[in-house]
Amino acid sequence: MPSKRSWKRAAKGKKIRQYNQENMEKAINAVRSREMGYMKASSLFGVPRTTLHRLSNPKYGDVHSASSVKVGRPTVLGDQLEEQLVEDCLKMEGDFSDLTRKDLKRMALAMAIKNKLPHPFNDHGAGKKWCKLFLERHKDRLSARKPTET
Repeated sequence: MPSKRSWKRAAKGKKIRQYNQENMEKAINAVRSREMGYMKASSLFGVPRTTLHRLSNPKYGDVHSASSVKVGRPTVLGDQLEEQLVEDCLKMEGDFSDLTRKDLKRMALAMAIKNKLPHPFNDHGAGKKWCKLFLERHKDRLSARKPTET
């Protein structure tokens, strides 16, 4: 059964984040130093005005961190714990034990409980969708295998 999603796809042909990060940094600098307004900086550097308005707010910190804000919902475990989970998976693969999706889901649940993180996982582990997206995020280093009969 396909997973249900509650979000709607962007309009056909509409691209997300079509601007250059370097141009966004220049535009944020120009707006924060009051050299120019949002409209002028937006058209001069080719970045969306509303995004520039939002990211030029000081709550986003320095210019570099403001321009490199990630798109979308944050992951359940966060970047550091996901990296640790990847390292644990690679260590298991190095010990010649095949890592299955079921093992990965249980490891994610154990890590979330150990670090006292709020999580949407059930008692058996993370869901299929979480596992699929996790493997997509780390496809350059991980691949889950289906166990074969011997």
